[in-house]
Amino acid sequence: MNVVIEFIETIADGGAESLVRDYATLVSNNEFKVVVVTIYPPLKTSANYKILKQNGAEIISIFPDHRFNIVHRIWNKMTRNHYIQERLLKIIQELKAKTIHVHLPILKHLKPIASRINGVKLFYTCHSESSRLFNTNNRAEEFDAAMFLMKNNGLKLIALHDKMRMELNAMFSVDNTIVVHNGVDVDRLANVSDCRKDILHQLNIPDDAFVVGHIGRFSAPKNHMFLLDIFDALKDKQRNAFLLMVGSGPLKEQVEQKILELGIQNRCKILEHRTDIPELLKAMDVFLFPSVYEGLPVTLVEAQFANKRCVVSDTITSECFFSPDVVPLSLSNTPQQWADVVLDTNIKGVYQGDISKFDMRNVAEHLREIYRS
Repeated sequence: MNVVIEFIETIADGGAESLVRDYATLVSNNEFKVVVVTIYPPLKTSANYKILKQNGAEIISIFPDHRFNIVHRIWNKMTRNHYIQERLLKIIQELKAKTIHVHLPILKHLKPIASRINGVKLFYTCHSESSRLFNTNNRAEEFDAAMFLMKNNGLKLIALHDKMRMELNAMFSVDNTIVVHNGVDVDRLANVSDCRKDILHQLNIPDDAFVVGHIGRFSAPKNHMFLLDIFDALKDKQRNAFLLMVGSGPLKEQVEQKILELGIQNRCKILEHRTDIPELLKAMDVFLFPSVYEGLPVTLVEAQFANKRCVVSDTITSECFFSPDVVPLSLSNTPQQWADVVLDTNIKGVYQGDISKFDMRNVAEHLREIYRS
């Protein structure tokens, strides 16, 4: 049995965590056993954690519980990092892992143990814009770790799309970056009945509501403040408009405060830690996604699989646009202009493509081939 470690900081409700969830539940078979190793304890209320446990996935945390985590967070940084690295090495050795797939900026923990994991295949997925992840002052340590591991341990970089592949190749002066798309569990989306009315009733949203939906972590890149400005403009044009936001994160309180300031609290609902994303997509009339930047957003691909009209920022790579129902707009446009486009279904995008390459079944087999190679 080939043991693959998916190494990530923690399990919460984010895009990278969702990808690790699907790798752990869909890549595992008679040939591969995927184990999720986290630095900090998973958020047990998160949807991703619940789905992992429901599917019997193995999760090992370097810091086993939050009390232990708090004590070790106040250590001297060097001492804490040394503990993380030695504990990670022990887990690798106990599992006899043949492959480690790293997610998010934690490569720095592999560099000090590099000489003791020779022979273990290393992969790293870049989940954000490469320039933001590696080419900023506060990420110099991560860039140095990547360079070292590529030179000494054969680390292979994984990009989410072809443009990112070219950027990473140029940044690291290589030509072997691999593209693995952010996959979507199509079966979960395809096997959802027409449950819109039931979902709206459960959420106390009127049957005739025009539901504007958004799925994403409450963090600066997702641009929730601008999203609220768009909805504030839209509600004056569409009397029965309702905003449904699904997610959690550090800016949630700021979002709630702005909702109160705009006086739209009776037209907004925030849902956290949901395992029923396909059902919630069914309840939406339009998917609104004005992100400042993205790697490749899984939720946007899911929305297209669910046949939703999507109004999105043009900062998002067009490599995940597959339908004329995806309409990109500039963030320099006013909230009123965005609202007009949301409501005008005659405005179409120019995109048409094969979305099947984002089917997680195809992605999982591609990943097995990479782990196998």
